[in-house]
Amino acid sequence: MGKSKTTPTPYPYDDPPPYNDSHPPPPSRRPPVRSAPRGVEVSQCTKYLLFFINVFFWLIGAFLLGFGIWGLVSKNGGSVSALADDLGIILDPMFAFIISGAVIFILGFFGCIGSLRENTCMIKFFTYFLILIFLAEITIGVLAYVYQDQLFGLLESWFDKTIVLYLDDPDKQFIMDGLQESLRCCGSISPYDWETNPYYNCSSIARSACSVPFSCCLPEEGVINYQCGFDVLSLSDKAMKEVIYTYGCADAMRDWFITNAIILGCCVGALILFQCVTICLGRSLISDIQEVKSYW
Repeated sequence: MGKSKTTPTPYPYDDPPPYNDSHPPPPSRRPPVRSAPRGVEVSQCTKYLLFFINVFFWLIGAFLLGFGIWGLVSKNGGSVSALADDLGIILDPMFAFIISGAVIFILGFFGCIGSLRENTCMIKFFTYFLILIFLAEITIGVLAYVYQDQLFGLLESWFDKTIVLYLDDPDKQFIMDGLQESLRCCGSISPYDWETNPYYNCSSIARSACSVPFSCCLPEEGVINYQCGFDVLSLSDKAMKEVIYTYGCADAMRDWFITNAIILGCCVGALILFQCVTICLGRSLISDIQEVKSYW
């Protein structure tokens, strides 16, 4: 029998023939990659403007957070363990610095990293959280305007409680002295409100009986007399006016808000405008990133 003929495989070791019309290339398994049209790109101006804005607020948040922690620790004699055991820190004014600083720090961090890395999740968190803060500010502003009488009633009540605890709470003492000196006032409604304090009450056996704090006194050039308010409450109203302020701090603060209403309104308006611009920058950056990613 003759040997069967076998057809050799074409080009078993040689290079394949060149592709032409009779030999088309095999189809590629990789999906085609679309390139973004010209002009479709992430705005570098928006990206870095949002980045530097958040760097600024990130630093402010870090400062407020550090200042609040330092204030709490220093008031507890530098003992962190004593601070951890004291549940009353949530009522401490320094705790407000810690909370506000932490919120600004976290918000600035997400804005910085999100804009720099073009991370839409982080930018969305930053933008939506900023929108919530914006809505909260608007709500608080409207409620404060509608219930301004009740708000000033709460302010008067706060002054009354602060006067009672004046010498027992260093924070309240510091705040009350600062308000009385800057607003040129004394007491909540009048200087006689200091009689509600057990140390300044006229029936007290302490040396400070029938007295008011030095921050109520009329200023003397170059001298701070810490005993200028001694025995003032035993004087007549006419003689009292020559030594201390006689206008109540609750009314003085109300007058201050009314007098500076235009300035406060401009400041609030500038803050709201800045927040709106920042929110728009965040939304614009998210839109640019998503549009570029749609061509991947």
